[in-house]
Amino acid sequence: MLCYAGGMITENWVSKKELLQLTGISYGQLYRWKRKHLIPESWFVRRATFTGQETFFPRDAIIERVQLILSLKSETALDALAQQLQNPEQWQERLPARQLWAAAETGPMPAAVADMWAGREAEQVSRSEFLAGLAWRRWGGALPVDAVQTWFAVLRTVPPDWLDYPELEIIGWPGAQGWQFGVLQSPASLWLGGLKPPFRAELGPVCQTAKAAWQAVAITQTSSPAKPQSKF
Repeated sequence: MLCYAGGMITENWVSKKELLQLTGISYGQLYRWKRKHLIPESWFVRRATFTGQETFFPRDAIIERVQLILSLKSETALDALAQQLQNPEQWQERLPARQLWAAAETGPMPAAVADMWAGREAEQVSRSEFLAGLAWRRWGGALPVDAVQTWFAVLRTVPPDWLDYPELEIIGWPGAQGWQFGVLQSPASLWLGGLKPPFRAELGPVCQTAKAAWQAVAITQTSSPAKPQSKF
């Protein structure tokens, strides 16, 4: 399942007008949360439409984030919540896999993901393992099951500063040693080189969904203080 269509908006994006209608928040709330850094500025993406320029957001990520803010803002001051959201290095290194999966509302966990996570103490997984599992849940059906290990290995290498890029993509191609994958920050370079991989999918919204779910679960973890860790 390929989600990128030559730079055009697809079902993985939601317009600002539609977002306000879906969530019931106001224009003022949306931009106040932006100013407070509760919503990354990189999620506000200006795109050309037949009526002119319009603002779009990665659909899954922005809806998850708005729901998270609405659920916590009565219990946590916005500035404190922004601090938690902006400093993922304060989160625990591992969190319960099933709580993360439920927070992402992704449906049943694929057997391939459960197998990759098997043996983790108390089913605790890292950020990279969760991101890889979430992405496999979305697109693994289009790939052979024996590609899952390579998939996990490649997604663990995504640099932290790439995770807010809405046009981040993963590409894949079959080879003599099985399927190979790569993650691109600037997909347009593919077409300049004439490369058309057999598998291509928009990874940015999945990264944001993974981050939002991780944040939602991390904030509820109060059993022990968080240790400084590398950024998601």
